[in-house]
Amino acid sequence: MSILTQKTISKKITFEGIGIHTGRKVCLSILPAHPNTGIVFKRIDIKNNNLVEANYANVIDTTLCTTLSNEHGVKVSTIEHLMGAFYGIGIDNAI
Repeated sequence: MSILTQKTISKKITFEGIGIHTGRKVCLSILPAHPNTGIVFKRIDIKNNNLVEANYANVIDTTLCTTLSNEHGVKVSTIEHLMGAFYGIGIDNAI
């Protein structure tokens, strides 16, 4: 994809709430990213190897939600609505 047609967000956005599956308080921040970054999830509760790319090859489970994992076993789950929103507004790059 040409860098001229790629989009990101203009500034950091933060959401807070209760995790639907865990019942624990959750904080999600979305940051702008450079062209060709793609959508990348960063687990801030894990120090190393904490990046998980939103790529079909990283899907490890789809029971009740989509779960992605990197090569180190770090997982993110329930990404469907965020990914749908990114798709709907044409966001290609975000962390």
